[in-house]
Amino acid sequence: MLAGNKPVLVHNCREYFNSYQSGGRGGVFASIDDGGVLNTYVEVMPGTPNGGRMFTDAMDAIGHRAAAVRGNWHSGGTLRDNLDSFNAGIQNGLAPEEAAMHTFTGKMASRYGFSRAWVESTRGPMGEYSDATVIFYR
Repeated sequence: MLAGNKPVLVHNCREYFNSYQSGGRGGVFASIDDGGVLNTYVEVMPGTPNGGRMFTDAMDAIGHRAAAVRGNWHSGGTLRDNLDSFNAGIQNGLAPEEAAMHTFTGKMASRYGFSRAWVESTRGPMGEYSDATVIFYR
């Protein structure tokens, strides 16, 4: 939520939102679920910093409460970079868990000690997934 142009924490510091100067078209939304898993939505648009900066801002705000980080990746739309990287890694011979660590989310999560991946679910043929959910943990 915003108070003027300032990001604010909501729901007992388990959620973070910042649209920066994008007019609400982009930014970061992060929340920690009841299991302690951090879920993020990061969209770079004009007026936002880069994705790494936005992920860092979310971690600085609520990441200390996270026991793990979840990546929910889907084909189609503008937010398919993680899934494309994941599939490319598998196609290049990496194990799915290793390929997950080479995605944007995997790299960012590893900066905070979440350096192991568990592939929770996938849809589609291996290396051509249309959806994947990965949990990064310590």
